[in-house]
Amino acid sequence: AERIIRWKYALELWTREYSWSNKFFGKGFDYQDKYGQKFYPDEDRIDYPHNPIISSFLYAGLLGGLFYIYFLILSLIYYWRYRKHHMLLFILYLLTFTFVFISSNSHFNVPVFAMLSLVPFITRYMVKEKELENPA
Repeated sequence: AERIIRWKYALELWTREYSWSNKFFGKGFDYQDKYGQKFYPDEDRIDYPHNPIISSFLYAGLLGGLFYIYFLILSLIYYWRYRKHHMLLFILYLLTFTFVFISSNSHFNVPVFAMLSLVPFITRYMVKEKELENPA
């Protein structure tokens, strides 16, 4: 319930306080101050929605949020495509994915998740390079 309240507050910020340009390009990390004021009595404390997708829409707007979703979908597609190469890493990615999306603010808050996100792209690059070297 606590997370859902935070996610609803993100929608409230988005609809009430963001201009059209903020909605498209984002407003930086200003939302963290507003979250701190909303959820804690200490005015100097910052907080966040505990979901990196929502956070990406708040700090980078539609442009950045949609790009982030595209990146995540592409990493899942590539993991699935190259699953025989990295099944264990794919499982670890899914586990950290679950953790990150209910408790993190950014893709980079959990460094192992950021690294695991890059593995399928590196694998794709290496497979493509090998195909170029050895055409069928």
